[in-house]
Amino acid sequence: MSRITSGARAIGIAVCIVLLAACATKPTTTAREHPDIDTALLDVERVVVAPAIVSIERIVFSGENERLTAQEARIAAELEAATAVALGARGYEVVPFDFNAAREADADLAFALNQVTEAFNRVKGDMQLGRAIPEEKKRQFAESLGEAVNQVADAADADAVVIVQFGGFDKSGGQQAKEMASSILLGVLLGSTAIQPSEGSYVEVALVDGVTGNLLWADAAGAAKLGSELVVRALASVPADIDPTDPASDVVVPDDGQPASAPETLAVEEAPNPSA
Repeated sequence: MSRITSGARAIGIAVCIVLLAACATKPTTTAREHPDIDTALLDVERVVVAPAIVSIERIVFSGENERLTAQEARIAAELEAATAVALGARGYEVVPFDFNAAREADADLAFALNQVTEAFNRVKGDMQLGRAIPEEKKRQFAESLGEAVNQVADAADADAVVIVQFGGFDKSGGQQAKEMASSILLGVLLGSTAIQPSEGSYVEVALVDGVTGNLLWADAAGAAKLGSELVVRALASVPADIDPTDPASDVVVPDDGQPASAPETLAVEEAPNPSA
């Protein structure tokens, strides 16, 4: 599939997987890195953010769930802007590029973007992106998205391409009333009440080498909230530019590899558990 359209239940499961990382007893991470990332980043200065892939639906009490297309467009724009700001704070030069106009003028570029999306969807499953793993094992993922990435990077004159995928849901008033009634009934039977969240979201981000097509870094985040700010948390683990083009840059990279101006991360929220 070229979009995150697996539905609210899949999003809820993904959110739970990501947030369970906070419960581990030893250092874990949801990030994935290529074994050669340090060497590859020496040649990465200019990055371009590909059009965000966004799928949001409203769970309704009766009938089929509704796609919230207007909200998808708004959140896609917010995701791209927030990603550009976060990467700039890491020391990268974010290249402005009008993908919509470029795709209309070049069918080959549009096809290449679809190929990149499909390759990422395949690779992220192989990597089990979103699952917590021991910190020392994060740099064991030698995955590639293929030659299509090179075409996308060349079009924008960038060294790397950033992929953003987002899935979210909210619930109609009728659906929330139904779940509240079910929760109350279970509370009577079990002696406790679990209130299901009315919305949730899940985001995946990746940095891909524009020359080799290698997936250099990827991470994911989920929350019981529907909003584009979630991408900031997913980007908290992206490595800083280790070879800045401007020696006088305001971005200071200390010994731990994290820039002093790194964006503030969001608090971990209770994971949604939406019904289908």
